[in-house]
Amino acid sequence: MKKHIAVVGAGYAGLTAAYHLSNFGYQVTVYESARILGGRARRAVINQQVLDNGQHILSGAYHSLLKLYDAVDSNPPHLHKLTLDWWMWNRFRLTIKPNFGPLSPLVGICRAKGITFPEKLKFLSFLMGLQFGKKPKSGLTVAAWVSTQPAKIIRYFWEPLCVAALNTPIFKADAQVFYHVLRDGLIKAPLKEALILPSVDLTALLPDRMANTIAEQNGRILTSRRVKAIYESAKKFVVDDAQGRSEFDGIVLAIAPYQMKYIDIQLENNQSLDEYRSYLNQLTYESITTVYLQYPSDCRLPIAMVGIHGCTENALGQWAFDRGQITNQAGLIAVVVSTGDTVDQLPDEVLQAKVQSEITQYFFPKQHPLWIKTVREKRATISCDVHKVQSTSNVVSLTNSFYVAGDYLHPLYPATLESACQSGEQAAQLMHKYLLT
Repeated sequence: MKKHIAVVGAGYAGLTAAYHLSNFGYQVTVYESARILGGRARRAVINQQVLDNGQHILSGAYHSLLKLYDAVDSNPPHLHKLTLDWWMWNRFRLTIKPNFGPLSPLVGICRAKGITFPEKLKFLSFLMGLQFGKKPKSGLTVAAWVSTQPAKIIRYFWEPLCVAALNTPIFKADAQVFYHVLRDGLIKAPLKEALILPSVDLTALLPDRMANTIAEQNGRILTSRRVKAIYESAKKFVVDDAQGRSEFDGIVLAIAPYQMKYIDIQLENNQSLDEYRSYLNQLTYESITTVYLQYPSDCRLPIAMVGIHGCTENALGQWAFDRGQITNQAGLIAVVVSTGDTVDQLPDEVLQAKVQSEITQYFFPKQHPLWIKTVREKRATISCDVHKVQSTSNVVSLTNSFYVAGDYLHPLYPATLESACQSGEQAAQLMHKYLLT
């Protein structure tokens, strides 16, 4: 008889674990409290438009996610694979194309617009240090690490890149985590895949596809099913939800860390559980806010993704994405707004008026949006604060055949979709290894 595994949480980590366990031959049941799969990276339907709760930029360094993307089924949605075109509107532009082989970054920096030749030399010197493995000291913020860089490059490159990669402001972000992202995402990643933008919403990109494959292998995906308790009983695990109790041979817990307090977990030995909860208590969170503006269908940005960070004083927008060029939603502009308490405390109507003013000033001076909506994810990611205690493994073992997975557990990287996929895959492998022995 097949062993039966419960996966609690149907975000990227949980569904990746469930997908691999199903491929290993286990009977899998996935519990998800929400109606929509994807966790903190999911679709949102507003004004009959399929949107995302945040704009996620992938890269060629997302090895686990891209491997899953190709493997799950025979009809993956299109991905826009782009070379690096870092355009801060009317202020700074750095384009690196693969035409010149190993010299491409050098050529790109020499041709960069908006900075002087001495500034280009300082920028190039810093990037060369990265390429040769010059790592920042422990306990250093990103702001301190790049403090010797020219002010323009900090404002138009390092600040927005830090927020895009870590979703944490430069003055408190951990320089070592940022270094690992730069090393693997900017230095090692193929130049032709520096930026990857999905052509579909984040739920359709992978979660729905993985769920379909799991169901085809007789697994179950239970949505709108909040788990209340998990406990050990006679060498089994009992999962208790509103529909009753079920026994399992193993558990993968893949929920957001702040949701742990809603599940009563009782194990024969609670030491690992207590240590894990202690780790969770020191985590802090960062929000992601996206303002969607629907313009007439003939309104387009110059390119699919344009930076607007720092282009005017006190601007709130970080990036503007043209969903018409990315997902064929003509005239729909998604503006990612700065992280931080200032934005979180602004009422929607004030925030929307400010963002609309910025988009009007930069791109569409004679157009008015047909509608505006704000999507807020208040605890979108774990803060990559320099004082955060890093996990030592991207999977936590609470007891035999009970594993915790999540994007926030990666020992080197920030909480990204790639981190989630790596964690889910490793949890499945550890479960399989244990049950085999």
